[in-house]
Amino acid sequence: MINAFRVMDPERRGYVLQDDLVNFEGTKFSALFIRMVFETYIAPDLSRERHMGLIQFADFVLAWRDRSSSAAVSYFFNIFDVDNKGYLSRVDIHMFFKEV
Repeated sequence: MINAFRVMDPERRGYVLQDDLVNFEGTKFSALFIRMVFETYIAPDLSRERHMGLIQFADFVLAWRDRSSSAAVSYFFNIFDVDNKGYLSRVDIHMFFKEV
């Protein structure tokens, strides 16, 4: 896990930004998906920026690598449920598929 984090943070800042995560492990994530990961799971700091630390990065990686687990499904559901309604609407699904 720490090696994957270091690959995403070659400058050794101690955090990962949205732009760093777009090409994680050879996968090309949409900008919308990554933005929603950060908005859902990472609180902005005093400068209103969102930095993904090692713990949040580990949560993301574990969910991504084991997408069929119930924990991963819950993790990604929270991202796709844009308005926090408790269900995915056509608008939510369309918004993400449009990006692909």
